[in-house]
Parts: sequence; C-alpha cells; structure tokens
Amino acid sequence: MSGVMADRTISATVRKLFRPLESHGLITSVSPAFSIRTDRDDSQVWKKAPSEFIPTPIGVRQFRPSIVPACSTVYFCVPSVILCTWAFAAVCLRIDQNPPMGDLAFVNNLFSDPTGLMPRFTMSNPQHFAGKPVIQNNLYWNAGQAIPQQAGDLLLPDQDPARCIADPRLPKFDPAVTLPRFDPVKGEFPSGERTIRKEFERLVARYAALCEGSPAMHKADPGNMPEDDILGHPRSARPDIGCFEHGSSLSISLSCSAASMAPGGPAGEPARLARVHGAKMPPVAHPVLFNRPEADSILAALEVFPADNPWNQLVTDWPVHPNSKAMVASVGEDKPLRYNADMGFVLVPPEQKRVEVKIVGYPGESDPGPFPVPDNTPIEGWPVAYRGDVKWHSLSLDDVQRNKLNEDADRHAIVVDPANRMLYEFYHARKTATGWEAAQASTFDLKSNALRPTGWTSSDAAGLPIFPAVVRYDELKRGVVDHALRVTVRRSRREFVAPATHYASRHTDPSLPRMGERFRLRQNFDLSGFSPEVRAILTALKRYGMFVADNGIEWAISVAPDERIRALHEELRRVKGADFEVVTPPP
Repeated sequence: MSGVMADRTISATVRKLFRPLESHGLITSVSPAFSIRTDRDDSQVWKKAPSEFIPTPIGVRQFRPSIVPACSTVYFCVPSVILCTWAFAAVCLRIDQNPPMGDLAFVNNLFSDPTGLMPRFTMSNPQHFAGKPVIQNNLYWNAGQAIPQQAGDLLLPDQDPARCIADPRLPKFDPAVTLPRFDPVKGEFPSGERTIRKEFERLVARYAALCEGSPAMHKADPGNMPEDDILGHPRSARPDIGCFEHGSSLSISLSCSAASMAPGGPAGEPARLARVHGAKMPPVAHPVLFNRPEADSILAALEVFPADNPWNQLVTDWPVHPNSKAMVASVGEDKPLRYNADMGFVLVPPEQKRVEVKIVGYPGESDPGPFPVPDNTPIEGWPVAYRGDVKWHSLSLDDVQRNKLNEDADRHAIVVDPANRMLYEFYHARKTATGWEAAQASTFDLKSNALRPTGWTSSDAAGLPIFPAVVRYDELKRGVVDHALRVTVRRSRREFVAPATHYASRHTDPSLPRMGERFRLRQNFDLSGFSPEVRAILTALKRYGMFVADNGIEWAISVAPDERIRALHEELRRVKGADFEVVTPPP
C-alpha cells in the first residue's frame, strides 16, 4: 500500500501511511495497513505490492460519530485474493470495549482488481455500528467478474444506487513494483527521483491517474468531494471518481493498459494530455524563437499530433523484432549514443504573412505554398553551432540564412503555427535577394495522423516530420520528454516502414535498419547516476523509442540548439548501441 498526497500534507502522509517507520526520518519501506482515525479521509491511493500481505487496505476500528472514506483509489497489481486475508476494500470492526461506531459512508471511491480474483469486498459487523451505513457513487471493477459480497455486511456494492461497474482504465498494472525506499548514499529513490514530491507524483502517475476515456471521469458526486485531489490540484465542477482529477498536471509519465488505448492504436499518456490540456496557451502576437522563455509557455500548451499518433505511442510492451540483434550490430554495438544540437524552430502567430518559397530540388515531392516563413526563421544549428567557434562569433542570423559561409549542409528550417497546429519544414533552406528558396518543403497538420504520400520524402529522408522528435529545453526543465525521438544511422536499408514513407539507400542487406525503424532503450537499463535532464531523455527512449529518420552519424538524436541546455555529451556516451533493441508493433 502506498499513500500519496500534496506538498501541504506530505508530513501527515508520512506519519499516517508509513507509521512503523516514522522514526527513521526516511521512507525506506511501505506500511502494511492503514486505520482511519479521523472523521473523514479522502483522496488516497492504495497500491499493494506482491510481497506484502495485509488484512485489508482500509480499517475502521475506533468510535467516531461519522466516518467517510471518500474519493480514494484501491488498486491491486497481483491477485488480491492472495494478499488480502480479510477483505478487498475495508474491514469495519470495533475493537475491545469501544462503543458502537456512528455513521459510515463510502462515497466516490474507485475499487479495481484487474486480475478478476477479488476476494470478499468488505468485512463488517452490523452490531458494531449504531449509525447508518451508506455506500454510494463508487466504481467497482473485478476484470468483468462479479464483485464478491457476503450477506450481512454493511457495505455491499449491490446496495450502491449510483454504482458504476466498469474498467476504470487505470495504468497498466505491473507486478514489478518499485517500492519508495530512499537510498541516502545515492540521495535518490530506486526510480531515480530525488524528492518526496516527485516520488509521490510517480506513484500517482503509475497507479492512480485515469487514462483517457475512463468511465470514472466526471462521474463523482460533487456534494461529497474535497476541494482538491491527491496532489493538491483543484477538483473540477464535474469531478472524477477516485483520488486523481484527470485535468490535473503530472510531470511523470505513465503507461496505460491495452483496455485504455484509443481505437486508432496505443494512446498517448494521460499525464501528457492532462498537462497540455490544462495549460493555457498564451497569445502568439509575433514570431518567437525556440530559445526564449516565451516559447516555453507556448510549447507547454501545444498538443503535437493526436494521442494515438505514432510519435505519441508507448512502446514499453512492444515485442522485440526477430532481427533486432543484427540491426543493432550493423549500426554499432560499441558505438555511443550522442546528440546533435541542430533542430531549432520559430513559432509564428496564426495571421503570419505567407510568402513564396522557391522549391529547387524536389518540387514533385513538396507541398505547395505560400508558407508563413518569418524573417527570423532559424537555420539548422543556429545559434549554438555558430557560436562555438570563435571565427564565427560575428555571424548574424541573416548571415547564416543567406549561407555566407557557403556551407554544404542540410540547413533545415522549421516553422510552427501553434494556434492552428500546423507545421512547415524545409530542406536546404536559404534566403536570397529575391526571397526564400529550399530544396524541399513539407506541411504537416498537427491535428491529424495523415502521413506523407507513399514514396515521398520530407525535409527528413524518411518522410517524417522533424519538430515532434526534437528534445527541447522546456521538456528537460520539466523533467519529462513525452514523445519519440529521431535518430540517424550511417547505413540504412532500401526500405521504409510506417510511419516513414521514403527510403534513402541502395543497400538491401536485411541486417540494416529501414527508414522508420523503431529502436527502444532496453527496459532494464539502469538510469541511476544520470542527471535529471539525461534521465528524461533515456526514459523517453524506454517509453517511446526513436525512429530512424535519416542517414548520418550513428546513434545521434536531435536536441534543440538552445544555449540554455547544458552539454550532455559525456553522459549520453555512457549509453552504447548494445543497450538498444528494435521493436515492432504487436499483432
């Protein structure tokens, strides 16, 4: 059982839920039981680990005139019948010679056993209560099986007049529970978190956050709700059943079960959607470069592609490709992970003036203009790549746009319209005396899952967009990168796999990766010892993976050329090619 609360109640939570260890000063284990000692207890989460045995999650044993366990979540990761020796939800029995207890009400709670092996729901003795028992507006789930009830109990789900029996769409349960034992030597929890708040958020995200489309959303009785949820975020006017309000923001990612996926494929994580939907996008009144604080606020509210888009798919459970080892070896098992500080972009207002861009390389595989390209559109690598060399310090953005150095480089240019959720990307972009020109131009609707026409390239060789793959400063500051990345390899195969639409090779060797091939960092890769920024990147590579997007230096991902991002090279180089595997969508 794990308890999680907001900052303002952390000390009370530690005392209450980790009572046997409160003298230690650190959370080194979890409490085996919980007894209500107050009149009302709400916004809790109970999560059982496989190695623990408890009589029941909630115990009521002392006299109180009114007891209301409300708005909490009870969730088991292994068959609860093995772990709960008394009852799944609660035991309500007075002890010793205490007087009979008063009113008892279970309201707006969520009870879920995804294994379908729920034991007796509650255990109670009517003679121990002088008041009236009420069970109302709770959600129950036993994986489609009946909720076990015993006649004579005070709290029977069948007596709940507003009961909901449905899959609550909680995160996918996993017997490999990471217990919150703090390591004083490393100064962190096993999960890599360094503060109680972050660890509590991890527990909420992993075990209590509702996935998109949950029947618990907006179904709670507002008259029996606390003012805020388990993390201290305000409840909405149409609150959710359980401890977590779906509109709350979480900086920790979670993995939804198959039952929680959108029809179009595995959905993006609810924490990401809640964060984006909960943020208000500030007005974009003028073109804003990616490396400005103003851009951070805009990006925090920008939803990049629908939840079920390939860039937002969680691949933690995807099977390994049968030829994975050969493809990893072809890229380089001993080669390090690295990054290019390359892909900058500009955010433009919805009414940005559109200009013609002359297409000089691939007009047959380019989208038509005009395009909302502002005068301050950055070229790939600006400004970091041009300020790292003393002889280039005097270069202005205009100099780079006009290619005063006569560089033979990709020179990508990226323009994002956040209000309309449109993306414009260019290859070999250059400003001339008569206007802009580029070898190729691609337009992507960030509201759609539409791909490029089959066989068409984009500003990236694979026909993929670049912007969704870029690691940005606002993500590293938040500590969460919640999308797939892009990666380059020296040699690719003359094939592509969705979502790619184009190949860029003459080689047919099956040991070479195709454009669009998805690599994932192995799940047992140890993230301890990495900085929060690098840990955020590596966690994304575990959860979302990275697409082969172009030919280039091996194992190189793209990071925004933002001066606010410190050098990450040495840390990333500790990750080797052998730490990756190729994954394929499940059948």
